[in-house]
Amino acid sequence: KVKIWNILPIIASKYELDNDDEDEEADSGPEKQHVEYVESLFTNEEFMYEKLLATLNVHTSPVNWVRWNKLGTLFASASDDGTIYIWEYRGTKKGSFQDSEKLQEDWMAVKSLRGHKDNIFEVKWAPDSIHLASWGVDGDIYIWNVYNANPIHILKGHENFVNGLVFDPLGRFLASQSN
Repeated sequence: KVKIWNILPIIASKYELDNDDEDEEADSGPEKQHVEYVESLFTNEEFMYEKLLATLNVHTSPVNWVRWNKLGTLFASASDDGTIYIWEYRGTKKGSFQDSEKLQEDWMAVKSLRGHKDNIFEVKWAPDSIHLASWGVDGDIYIWNVYNANPIHILKGHENFVNGLVFDPLGRFLASQSN
């Protein structure tokens, strides 16, 4: 299962200013700008409380990793079922769990990416927020365009399963590690 939580109130409490502080610099510095920004995110009263926003039950085995793209428009979930789902936010709707009167977020699996022969450990988004890499037990690294259901390339070369991977900040290089 994948669960999406509203943590905005938790983050906002981290930036509360001490009103007893007489220091003018603190009242106009970067911390105050952070507080004002976080407070501006509370445009809807629904977001003023921490709560569960959605539960996504598409995977048939344990989910190992979820990761947002850099733009925050999509996220990917990878599972022991050998599948990666690309999720897209579709708005809010009346809740179908917990309190049915509350608004819940509506997410849709817009792509299902299959190719790995076994469990997928993790996924990483490329800096362009369109491509991602996945790896797992099979020792292969799959490079995907999230708008196409097939891998655009498979990198082979690790003798054991891949433990981790990172893209360079411009998305030109990829470094991977294994045992």
